[in-house]
Amino acid sequence: MISPLLFILYINDIQQNIQRNCLLTSYADDTTLIVSDKNNLILEEKCNENLAHLLNWFCNNRLYLNLNKTKYIQFKTSQRKGKSNFDIKINNNIIINTPTHKFLGIIIDENLNWKSQCDHIINSLNSYCYLIKSLKRILNLKQIIIFYQAVIESKLRYGIYFWGSSKCMNDVLISQKRIIRSITGLDRFESCKESFKNLKILTVFGLYIFELCLYTYKNKQKFIMNSQYHTFDTRNRDNIHVDFTSLSLKQNTPDIIGPKFFNKLPNEIKNSKSIKIFKKRLKLYLTPLTIYSISDFK
Repeated sequence: MISPLLFILYINDIQQNIQRNCLLTSYADDTTLIVSDKNNLILEEKCNENLAHLLNWFCNNRLYLNLNKTKYIQFKTSQRKGKSNFDIKINNNIIINTPTHKFLGIIIDENLNWKSQCDHIINSLNSYCYLIKSLKRILNLKQIIIFYQAVIESKLRYGIYFWGSSKCMNDVLISQKRIIRSITGLDRFESCKESFKNLKILTVFGLYIFELCLYTYKNKQKFIMNSQYHTFDTRNRDNIHVDFTSLSLKQNTPDIIGPKFFNKLPNEIKNSKSIKIFKKRLKLYLTPLTIYSISDFK
């Protein structure tokens, strides 16, 4: 289909209407403006200025800006209480502040603690748990596993290298274990560890580590090795250098925590010649561990 390509070409120059060190991201007809500044007055001025430019571009290109769907979210640390008094408008229409927003299938919150995303995942898992009980009447175990991998695991993996750092991950694991018990027929108080191993299914924590290690492997060229910092023959010389940061939000970013997990892998896995081999070896390594928390891997 040529329609999506033509649409992309049509809106290709929208980036040229953004000023003052702001970032514009677009996916199909979903456009997001990212603005930052340490001074709230300058931040508000930047927002209104760029929104005015965008509105002008929309009018010139005969496109409609849906004000009812246009909102803004202010990212801040959990220590900052209360709301800042921003007056953000488009053509004298006030833009509403929202504490959470669904962006490309992931629910983002203003503190980036990912609780809303985890709650959304948990609700989905609980629905799937009931569905599996019904499917067991007509499908065999192999077919149930295929359903699990295609529907449930794919939902768990989507964007997990962002929201997997949430403190609510243990609640997600509880819902995942409920599904495993439904598949295997275990009692609610029986351990699921052996079932995870037998079914060759990674826990949600295992998936988090898997995706971050895969991200690091794919982007090894962007990281610096310890050997580039010093010439001493230490045992960590061939590990990826991990920058120190005191901000907890940054500590959980893929570029920080990904290399930490990657460095803990056996050399045989880290030195895999291709992504396919790396993924196969990594899953074989993580599955028997049955990781119930990040501390199990550290």
